Amino acid sequence: VYFENSSVFSETYFWSFGDGYYSDLANPWHTYDTTGYYYVYLITRNECGTDTACQVIYVYLSGMDEYMDSHFTVFPNPSSSMVYIKTSFSSPFSLNLLDVTGKLLISKRMESKNEEIISLSLEYVDPGLYFIVIMNNEHRFMSKLIVNK
Repeated sequence: VYFENSSVFSETYFWSFGDGYYSDLANPWHTYDTTGYYYVYLITRNECGTDTACQVIYVYLSGMDEYMDSHFTVFPNPSSSMVYIKTSFSSPFSLNLLDVTGKLLISKRMESKNEEIISLSLEYVDPGLYFIVIMNNEHRFMSKLIVNK
C-alpha cells in the first residue's frame, strides 16, 4: 500500500501501519501480510508542535490460492518434456505457465469437460521452478511445477 502524506510544514513523520510496523518516511510503501482492517496513524512534527491523523483502511490480499487437489492436478511433477493437467472445470478457462519472476511463458484459452486431461508440452521450457495458473471468470488457482531435463 502506498501512503501519501498531505501535511504541510512538517519536519518529521511517524507512520504506524496498524500491524506493528512503522516508518519515518514522508510517503512510505508498506506490505501487509493478511487481509483485514488496520488503523493507520501519521504523527507529524515541526517547531510549532505535533499533529496526528488517523484513518481506518481495509486491505484485501488478492493472491492466488493453491488448491491442487480440489480444482486441478498436475502430473508427472517433476516433469521433463510433457505435463498433464486434470481439471474440475467445465467452463472456459485460461491456462498459463509462469516462471518464478512472473513472466508469462505459455498462455492458452481452453474449454474442457469435467475431469478431462489436458497435455502441455515443455519442449522449449528450460529446467527450473514454474507456476501453472488456471483462471476462469470467478477463480484463480496455482500449482508449482518443476521442470528437469
